[in-house]
Amino acid sequence: MAKGNTILLTRVERPKPPHFFSAIWTFMWRTLQQVKHNWVALAIGDIMMPIVFMLIFTFFFGGAISGSPRQYLQYLLPGIMLMTVVPMTLNVGAAISSDIAKGVFDRFRTLPFPQSASLFGALLTYTLRYIVALVVTIGVGFALGFRADLGGAILATALIVLFGFCLSWAFAAVGILAKKPELVLSGASMIVYPLLFASNIFVDVKTMPDWLQVIINANPISIVTTTARQLMQNSATITDIVWALGVCAVCLLLFAPITLTLYKRKQ
Repeated sequence: MAKGNTILLTRVERPKPPHFFSAIWTFMWRTLQQVKHNWVALAIGDIMMPIVFMLIFTFFFGGAISGSPRQYLQYLLPGIMLMTVVPMTLNVGAAISSDIAKGVFDRFRTLPFPQSASLFGALLTYTLRYIVALVVTIGVGFALGFRADLGGAILATALIVLFGFCLSWAFAAVGILAKKPELVLSGASMIVYPLLFASNIFVDVKTMPDWLQVIINANPISIVTTTARQLMQNSATITDIVWALGVCAVCLLLFAPITLTLYKRKQ
């Protein structure tokens, strides 16, 4: 309303900050857009590499290890599923480190939304990537001759996705601390790949010396891989499932509070 040269302004109520879950959905959408614009890396790293690993180990080493490629594939595929998801968790830390390095993080903290929503949004979106990669891996495995109970395959996939989500918190913390995204990928890879190869993904631990069996069996990746195999074979016991879920719980309870604290202090 105008009166002469004076403009009377009505009082406008400040909009309420977005709800926590609404903010999470927004950051999931943001991360999905980043994935969409980087689909080549998604296709190569998340889908093609696991298939290449599976083909190489099945047909090059399957006969020597298990007598035939198809028989070895029955042992290998659950391990390849872990080999697919675990390296993908490094990308969570790299994405967070990239946001911090580019100054996007500084823009986020000036906005009125729950700041931890950006972490949850990224982690949940990468969980969807795990699911897509695992579905493709299992599909190729079935095409090559892998056979498993459908219900067991779904439970094994759910277990591995849960493990990937819980483990992602550890590399999210690394991403907050790292000054460059490249440091996350190069530094964390020096930890991840020795753990992957020093596990029962490729070879049964019974063929190893006794002292080495103790080390391999204590590897969290070995524990989850063993339970995934048994779920697919309908031979998993309650104890096996509890151990695998315990590994997931330890990763989540240990690293999630650390990551959230580091993220808060970064602000």
